[in-house]
Amino acid sequence: MIRRIIGRHILSAIIASAAMTGPANAGNIYVNVSDASQLSFQLTSDGRVYLRNINAFDSNALPCCYNYWIDTTTQEGKNTYALILSYSAMGRGFRFDIGDYTTPQQITWVGPW
Repeated sequence: MIRRIIGRHILSAIIASAAMTGPANAGNIYVNVSDASQLSFQLTSDGRVYLRNINAFDSNALPCCYNYWIDTTTQEGKNTYALILSYSAMGRGFRFDIGDYTTPQQITWVGPW
Protein backbone atom coordinates (compact mmCIF):
# COMPACT_ATOMS: atom_id res chain seq x y z
CA MET A 1 0.00 0.00 0.00
CA ILE A 2 2.73 2.46 0.99
CA ARG A 3 4.72 1.51 -2.11
CA ARG A 4 1.76 2.39 -4.33
CA ILE A 5 1.28 5.77 -2.64
CA ILE A 6 4.99 6.60 -2.93
CA GLY A 7 5.01 5.36 -6.52
CA ARG A 8 2.07 7.62 -7.38
CA HIS A 9 3.79 10.63 -5.79
CA ILE A 10 6.99 9.95 -7.70
CA LEU A 11 5.07 9.53 -10.96
CA SER A 12 3.17 12.78 -10.28
CA ALA A 13 6.46 14.58 -9.61
CA ILE A 14 7.99 13.27 -12.84
CA ILE A 15 4.95 14.36 -14.88
CA ALA A 16 4.90 17.81 -13.26
CA SER A 17 8.63 18.21 -13.84
CA ALA A 18 8.33 17.23 -17.50
CA ALA A 19 5.49 19.70 -18.00
CA MET A 20 7.47 22.56 -16.46
CA THR A 21 10.68 21.93 -18.39
CA GLY A 22 9.12 21.99 -21.85
CA PRO A 23 9.92 24.83 -24.26
CA ALA A 24 8.80 28.23 -22.99
CA ASN A 25 7.45 29.30 -26.36
CA ALA A 26 6.77 26.12 -28.24
CA GLY A 27 5.83 26.93 -31.80
CA ASN A 28 7.56 30.29 -31.85
CA ILE A 29 10.47 31.05 -34.11
CA TYR A 30 13.85 32.06 -32.77
CA VAL A 31 16.23 34.25 -34.73
CA ASN A 32 19.95 33.96 -34.02
CA VAL A 33 21.82 37.23 -34.29
CA SER A 34 25.41 36.01 -34.53
CA ASP A 35 26.99 39.43 -33.89
CA ALA A 36 24.90 42.19 -32.34
CA SER A 37 27.21 44.86 -33.78
CA GLN A 38 25.84 43.93 -37.23
CA LEU A 39 22.27 44.75 -36.18
CA SER A 40 20.78 47.94 -37.64
CA PHE A 41 18.20 49.76 -35.58
CA GLN A 42 16.36 53.06 -35.40
CA LEU A 43 15.05 54.88 -32.32
CA THR A 44 11.81 56.82 -32.63
CA SER A 45 10.11 59.45 -30.49
CA ASP A 46 7.38 57.03 -29.38
CA GLY A 47 9.93 54.96 -27.43
CA ARG A 48 10.36 52.19 -29.96
CA VAL A 49 13.61 50.76 -31.24
CA TYR A 50 13.00 49.26 -34.67
CA LEU A 51 15.28 46.36 -35.66
CA ARG A 52 15.78 47.10 -39.32
CA ASN A 53 17.75 44.20 -40.81
CA ILE A 54 16.46 41.05 -39.13
CA ASN A 55 16.12 39.44 -42.56
CA ALA A 56 19.94 39.55 -42.81
CA PHE A 57 20.05 37.03 -39.96
CA ASP A 58 17.02 34.98 -41.01
CA SER A 59 15.80 35.16 -44.59
CA ASN A 60 12.28 34.17 -43.52
CA ALA A 61 11.85 37.38 -41.52
CA LEU A 62 9.99 40.34 -42.98
CA PRO A 63 12.38 42.66 -44.84
CA CYS A 64 13.63 46.03 -43.78
CA CYS A 65 12.59 48.63 -41.51
CA TYR A 66 9.51 48.75 -39.29
CA ASN A 67 8.41 45.15 -38.77
CA TYR A 68 10.07 44.25 -35.46
CA TRP A 69 10.54 46.57 -32.52
CA ILE A 70 11.38 46.88 -28.84
CA ASP A 71 9.15 49.07 -26.66
CA THR A 72 11.51 51.03 -24.40
CA THR A 73 8.62 52.60 -22.47
CA THR A 74 8.48 49.33 -20.47
CA GLN A 75 11.11 47.92 -18.12
CA GLU A 76 11.35 44.78 -20.25
CA GLY A 77 12.02 46.93 -23.33
CA LYS A 78 14.68 48.95 -21.54
CA ASN A 79 16.39 45.74 -20.42
CA THR A 80 16.21 44.31 -23.94
CA TYR A 81 17.69 47.43 -25.49
CA ALA A 82 20.46 47.49 -22.86
CA LEU A 83 21.28 43.84 -23.64
CA ILE A 84 21.50 44.59 -27.36
CA LEU A 85 23.76 47.61 -26.80
CA SER A 86 26.09 45.73 -24.46
CA TYR A 87 26.26 42.71 -26.76
CA SER A 88 26.89 45.02 -29.71
CA ALA A 89 29.86 46.59 -27.91
CA MET A 90 31.28 43.11 -27.26
CA GLY A 91 30.42 41.67 -30.69
CA ARG A 92 28.43 38.87 -29.03
CA GLY A 93 25.39 37.12 -30.37
CA PHE A 94 21.94 36.58 -28.90
CA ARG A 95 18.59 35.07 -29.81
CA PHE A 96 15.13 36.52 -29.87
CA ASP A 97 11.66 35.21 -30.48
CA ILE A 98 9.38 36.00 -33.39
CA GLY A 99 5.94 34.55 -32.84
CA ASP A 100 5.06 34.65 -36.54
CA TYR A 101 7.15 35.70 -39.55
CA THR A 102 4.15 37.11 -41.40
CA THR A 103 3.15 39.74 -38.81
CA PRO A 104 5.01 42.87 -37.68
CA GLN A 105 5.41 42.64 -33.91
CA GLN A 106 7.10 43.65 -30.71
CA ILE A 107 10.15 41.63 -29.66
CA THR A 108 9.85 40.37 -26.10
CA TRP A 109 11.91 37.19 -25.62
CA VAL A 110 15.61 38.06 -25.94
CA GLY A 111 18.70 36.44 -24.50
CA PRO A 112 21.94 34.55 -25.00
CA TRP A 113 20.36 31.13 -24.53
